[in-house]
Amino acid sequence: MARGPEPLHWPEGLKGTEIKKDGREGTLLSKYNQQYHKLFKDIPVEEMVLKVCSCALQRDLLVQGRLYISPNWLCFHASLFGKDIKVVIPVVSVQMVKKHKMARLLPNGLAITTNTSQKYIFVSLLSRDSVYDVLRRVCTHLQPSSNKSLSVRNFPEEPECKSLEVLIPEMKWRKICPSSRSLLLSDNIPCVPQESLDSTDSLFPSGKPPGPENAACETHKQEEEPAGDLELPLWDSHLLKVIFMLICFLVMSSSYLAFRISRLEQQLCSLDWAGPVPGHR
Repeated sequence: MARGPEPLHWPEGLKGTEIKKDGREGTLLSKYNQQYHKLFKDIPVEEMVLKVCSCALQRDLLVQGRLYISPNWLCFHASLFGKDIKVVIPVVSVQMVKKHKMARLLPNGLAITTNTSQKYIFVSLLSRDSVYDVLRRVCTHLQPSSNKSLSVRNFPEEPECKSLEVLIPEMKWRKICPSSRSLLLSDNIPCVPQESLDSTDSLFPSGKPPGPENAACETHKQEEEPAGDLELPLWDSHLLKVIFMLICFLVMSSSYLAFRISRLEQQLCSLDWAGPVPGHR
């Protein structure tokens, strides 16, 4: 029994979207839709164009053309020296959509990566944000990984359920009751090899884990360390006091010397103006 054509997949964000068929916008969309199916004849007729934008495909040379966005296909067409250049990208094959800067300066590009590791960079987009928003609604299998990119939705894998082995109680029983190791132990508890016990003994040479006494010694050492640290600020304060006193002494001595020098200058000046000395002819 022959099966009919499979229904087209419409993203949830675009369900119930009505394309305007009146006015300038509807006329342009209908015109672009006819041109779209004329250029890409393998696309089903039921596939309607949602967005058409002028852009350039970045290769060795920038190829100027148009990007057609429909619910299931991303198609680019350009004509270079009379030769048609076509790029057809299924929406389901898109793995990442990332905002791109042309020449690392102009924020007018989008980079689309497919599941075959093929990367297409479209630049010279006049309204990059609106195109990015349409791609976000069309590619429902992608999720925003940042403010500038969409990537495949990664579902967290359920961790494997590991059996919880109760090893510590068994080790305690072996230390306390070596003669009755199998006493009160259920069959579900796995047997701990002797090598693991030797490794635990090597961690504690005294054969005992750190108890309350060791903990008290450690806390006492930690209390002594801050006391030694407090002595340093005291020495620093005394040293600062001595330096301050020396500075004050130097200032006072220099001011006293300046005062004495000025007095001597005044006395010399008074002697010069006093006139000839008595007894001088």
